[in-house]
Amino acid sequence: MIKDYKHIEAGKEIRFISGFYEVEEEKKIKFKDGEVLVIIGHAIVDTSCCGMGGCRYALVPGKIRKFRYKRDEDGSEWTEVEVLNPQEKAEFEKILKKAEVINQVIFW
Repeated sequence: MIKDYKHIEAGKEIRFISGFYEVEEEKKIKFKDGEVLVIIGHAIVDTSCCGMGGCRYALVPGKIRKFRYKRDEDGSEWTEVEVLNPQEKAEFEKILKKAEVINQVIFW
């Protein structure tokens, strides 16, 4: 499956009802016959009624097909990706967890 990923500016705090998340960095990681787009970030829950907490995460849109190939009217850049299949996701998660200190891997 082919999808478009809208890039999020690194270092920009994005608030939600019980806290915020922030993209730390984007990476291209070699995998099989190409590169996979990985977004590393952290989320903090600091305004929840049931306590505070946080985690470091990796968002994995997929294999890069066209990197930052278009820009929308807001100036945001987009990358076309191919979503990883279940076997690739399992393989890639192992590689990623060895390379990064993260609590959660989120695949598209």
